[in-house]
Amino acid sequence: MSNIEWIVPALVDGFITRKDKTIKITIVTNELTPEQQTSLFGSLNNFGYLAFNGDAFKTREIEILEGLEADYNDAQLKPSKRLRNVFYRIWEGNPEGYKDFGKFYDFKMEQLISHYKQLI
Repeated sequence: MSNIEWIVPALVDGFITRKDKTIKITIVTNELTPEQQTSLFGSLNNFGYLAFNGDAFKTREIEILEGLEADYNDAQLKPSKRLRNVFYRIWEGNPEGYKDFGKFYDFKMEQLISHYKQLI
């Protein structure tokens, strides 16, 4: 399993659809070993593939997974969409008191606009 960073037994616990048409999936694992935790934590904020199978993966399935190459490039998005996505990720980690992302986005955009207006 040279390309696969981690495989752990897991339960799909739920999901939430988002405004940008993506889906946030909640997965619950059994207790992980320190090595599994380290590998999992090292994957944070990295783009990759998530595979789910009701049974353990067979050799051929693992070979297929190893052959996948993550090629996420947000440069294909318009800059305004990229900035919105960045603000959304910030809001997920630290909503700064905002329960609604739209209000958080408006606040951050106003900060950004004010910053650049000062340069005029």
